[in-house]
Amino acid sequence: MQVEILTYDDFKKILYRNEDGIAQRVLILDLNDNVIQDEMCEYDSQGKQVADVVFASDYITIIGMRKYTDNGSEDYRLIDGKLCLVQTRKSEWLDPDTAKTGFYDNQGQLVGYNIAQRDADESIGMISTGWFDKYGNEMDLFNPPYEFKSLKEYSDY
Repeated sequence: MQVEILTYDDFKKILYRNEDGIAQRVLILDLNDNVIQDEMCEYDSQGKQVADVVFASDYITIIGMRKYTDNGSEDYRLIDGKLCLVQTRKSEWLDPDTAKTGFYDNQGQLVGYNIAQRDADESIGMISTGWFDKYGNEMDLFNPPYEFKSLKEYSDY
């Protein structure tokens, strides 16, 4: 297990990575080393990642979760004592070298999408070629439309 510590202006992030460099646990601390949240990865018996689960500082309360599906993921957050769907991602192949990932709100409405192309250099993999709003207009990720900006992820703290 490899440990990486990242320090930001108002929190610290400790990543525990396996031998493949994949984070198995992500611990978020305030600057006084108090736990804010603790995220762990869950795998099935075949070694496939099925979920990321975020625990509150009590290490018991689940405050967020990402469930992986065959073609994307579903993000849940603790809202009024209940885990509620806040975002869905669905990916599809448009052709053998082009993929599209759609981002949907908690009502299942498309908010935006990303197009990625397979790079000719196989070691690089997929490269994003653009982010688009639900109407197909290119988005500036530094100033996205409100609908896209308001999407919540399971691990936002």
